[in-house]
Amino acid sequence: MERDQDVEIIIRGLAKEALQKRRDEADRTEREQWEEVERLREKVEIILGQLPADDETTLRSYLEKSKCMSERDGEYLYLQGAKDCMELFDKLQKQG
Repeated sequence: MERDQDVEIIIRGLAKEALQKRRDEADRTEREQWEEVERLREKVEIILGQLPADDETTLRSYLEKSKCMSERDGEYLYLQGAKDCMELFDKLQKQG
């Protein structure tokens, strides 16, 4: 169990590094998409500020929870892919 936890910590670190590298090396199209997302985020903040307090709270909560769930899904898939790769490697070594 401890080995699995160690592996998971290492994989999470690798995933974080890979994501940062991907963003650092993004092509022009992808950088433009990130910039557009930032512009939209700023507009959303303005719109949220114009809503009644209860509606603003509800919408902020929804947006944050949706973002968190998407991040968790991405982390899960990355981690599962790494585990699958390790399992495949072990099976291939046993065959060879």
